[in-house]
Amino acid sequence: MTDESPLTDDELLVLLAQAIATTDPIPGHVLDAAKGSYAWFGIDDELAALTFDSVSEDLVGARSATTSDRQLTFTSPGVEVELAIMGDGERRLVGQFTPPAEATIVLETTDATRETTADHLGRFSFADVAGGLLRLTIVSGATRVKTEWIIV
Repeated sequence: MTDESPLTDDELLVLLAQAIATTDPIPGHVLDAAKGSYAWFGIDDELAALTFDSVSEDLVGARSATTSDRQLTFTSPGVEVELAIMGDGERRLVGQFTPPAEATIVLETTDATRETTADHLGRFSFADVAGGLLRLTIVSGATRVKTEWIIV
């Protein structure tokens, strides 16, 4: 007879996971497919299309070029987002959306995600915005709107 206490459920699951990982590891393509499924997380979000870019009217509907001061407008059914991107070195992004409401604004880049809050007039800003790809997500109540990706 031994004095060993039985394994807890958590300990047993850890041992089982280790055994399976060494004898039958998950194939890379299965992991890639599982990670890719997260792209569907925001499938119900409304996409706001770029309808105005002060850099060039020729760029509307396409990804745009870099500039120091720029104004952009994105529209989706029932929501319009206006952005101003100012400065060369330390860029600042200032925006407003209509209809105005308090909301959470998420700035997504290829490297990071930042959040701020829009006031009751729908105004918001981000300081020190790095150059490259970015998009915004506006979350107000049950409404979720994402802008297209743009290059700044």
